[in-house]
Amino acid sequence: MRIILQAIALSVCCGLIVAGGMAHAQSPRAKIYLSPAEIEAIRKGSGCRSLVRQFLALQDRMNAGNVQTDFYDLNIMPTNELVKNRRGRYYVVYLKDASQRARFRFPGGRYVIQDFETRFRRAMSSFVREVLAVIEGGADYEIFVRGSSSNSPMSRRRTLREDFNFAQIGYLPKIAADRYAALPPAVHTVPNAYTNDDLPFLRAAFMKDVVKRFYPLKEPKVLQSEVAQSASATAQFAELILFVDW
Repeated sequence: MRIILQAIALSVCCGLIVAGGMAHAQSPRAKIYLSPAEIEAIRKGSGCRSLVRQFLALQDRMNAGNVQTDFYDLNIMPTNELVKNRRGRYYVVYLKDASQRARFRFPGGRYVIQDFETRFRRAMSSFVREVLAVIEGGADYEIFVRGSSSNSPMSRRRTLREDFNFAQIGYLPKIAADRYAALPPAVHTVPNAYTNDDLPFLRAAFMKDVVKRFYPLKEPKVLQSEVAQSASATAQFAELILFVDW
C-alpha cells in the first residue's frame, strides 16, 4: 500500500524530502507518492528526512491503537466514515489535566472550564506539537468537536456568559446512529437562559473556541451533541475527533 504525502509543506533538499513553512497550509497541494521501499529508506535516514520520519512514526503509533500521554489520550474509532463522504481514520481525543492525570470535565450546569487558558495550555500545546503539527502538510485531515452532558436536571437557572456567548451554534446533524452529514450545517439556537438540552452544544462550541485559539490553521466543526442517558458526572465533557485521510 502506497502512502501519500501532501507536498506544499515539503520540498526537495539534497534529493531528500524536507519540511517547509506552513504559511500556505490551506492551499491546493500536489502529491508525492512513496513506495514501501522508499518509506523504509526514510525510516532509516537522517537529516532532511526527519519530518517525514516523524509523520510515519506518528502514523504507526496512532494506527496501533491507543496513544496515552500525560496531556491527552488518543483512541482509534471503529468507523471509517463518521462524517458522510469523509472516509479514512477517526480518532477520539481526550485532553487531560496533567496535574490530576485526569480528563477535563465540566462542572454541572456549566459550559466553560475556569482558567482554561492556563489549564488547557499544556494539554493543547502538547497535542498540537506532537500530533497536529506533524500531520499538517502530510495528510488531509479535519477536526471535529462533540459535547455531552448528564441527564441530571440543572440545579439552578444559568445564563450565557458575555465572554462566551454562543447563541447560534452551527453543527453537522446526525443522519444515522453514529454518522453525521457533511453539509449543509444546521443551527442550534441557545436562549440566554439555557437549559440542560443546550449544554452539549455549548460545551462543543467552547471546545471549538479553545482549539481555534491554540491552532488557527484548521477550524473545527461541531457535530450534533446530545444529553447522555447517564446521570453520572463522567458525561460532562466535550471531545475532539480527529479525521485523517491516510
